[in-house]
Amino acid sequence: MTWILIIVGILLLTGAILLSKQSPFKEVTRNDFLLSLAKTTDGTLEPLHTNENSFKIDFTFEKKNFIYEDIEYPGFHGEVYKSFLKIKTSSKLSLSFHEKKRTKILGSKMLLASEIPNEVPEREIKIKLPKGLSGLHVNTSDRRHANALLNDSRASQIFTEYKYSDRDGLPYSSLRIHNGSITLEFQSVSTHKPRPLSEHNNINQLENYLDKLIILAKKVEQYK
Repeated sequence: MTWILIIVGILLLTGAILLSKQSPFKEVTRNDFLLSLAKTTDGTLEPLHTNENSFKIDFTFEKKNFIYEDIEYPGFHGEVYKSFLKIKTSSKLSLSFHEKKRTKILGSKMLLASEIPNEVPEREIKIKLPKGLSGLHVNTSDRRHANALLNDSRASQIFTEYKYSDRDGLPYSSLRIHNGSITLEFQSVSTHKPRPLSEHNNINQLENYLDKLIILAKKVEQYK
C-alpha cells in the first residue's frame, strides 16, 4: 500500500511539473522565445513591417547597438523562419562569400566566377583569401579594404569560424557585410549551422556571438 501511495504521489508531482510554466519539458514557442530574449537583452520587441508576422529586437550590448530579426517567409510546405543578428558600423564596405565552383560561359570558354574580371576601378587587385576560407569566392565593394580585413588574424579567425559545409560538402558562410552592416544568419535548414538560438533555447550562447561581432565591427572600421 505504501508503494502505491508513493507511485501515485510521483505521478501527481510529475503531472504538476509538466503543467507548470517552469517545466523543462514545456515547448518554448516562437513568441515565448522572443519575449524572453527581449527581457534578457533589455531590448525593445516590435513588428518588422517589411514582412508579415516578423519581428525585431533592438538592444544594446557593451555600448554597441544590435538588432535581432526573426522573419517569416512563405515556403513550398508552409512558412519558413529565419533569424539574423546585426551590428552597424561607420564603414560602407560590402563583403559576402559564395561557393567557388560556379561557372559562367563567356564565348566558348568556361570560366570560374572568381576568374571573371570585376568591372570596377580596383579590378586588378586580387583577393587574398586565408587558408581557412578556401573554396569560397568573395564579392566585395572594396578590394583593398577586403584584403586588409581578411588578412587581419583576428578578423580572419572569426570569418573562418562561420564557414561551414552543407550535406554535399559545399562550403558556405553565415557571415556577411552589406554597406557596413555585419549580419550573422542563423540557418533554418536542419543540416546547416549555426542553428537558431530558439531551437535549443540557447540564449546564453548569444553573448558569444555578440562579442565576436563587436570585434569584427572594430576591425571593419579600422580598415576603412
